[in-house]
Amino acid sequence: MNRIFTMKNILPFLTIALLMASCTCDQQISGIVLDKDTNKVIREVYVHKQGNTNQGDFTNEKGQFKLEGLATKIFNCPSMDVTLNKKGYKSITVSVPNAETKTIYLEKTKR
Repeated sequence: MNRIFTMKNILPFLTIALLMASCTCDQQISGIVLDKDTNKVIREVYVHKQGNTNQGDFTNEKGQFKLEGLATKIFNCPSMDVTLNKKGYKSITVSVPNAETKTIYLEKTKR
């Protein structure tokens, strides 16, 4: 009987599976949110990972935010796509590179 599952055949698959499972990175991003017209900080903007409104936080009194998360990547830790929402401003989604601080400008909605 011919054995399909020998150690010689399984070893490459186990190695790849182990490598993929252990290749997570800690994403840590931060930013400051400013009004596009006035360049003033905007407080209480809800910033969350795109597609996951439960993983987010509000900007503080200085317009600053910080988010953390896990990502699966073999080499470089990827950017985090975040969505910003505040009443009176247009919602936007931006990509923030890992371990960096980004300045983001929000535009007021037209009345």
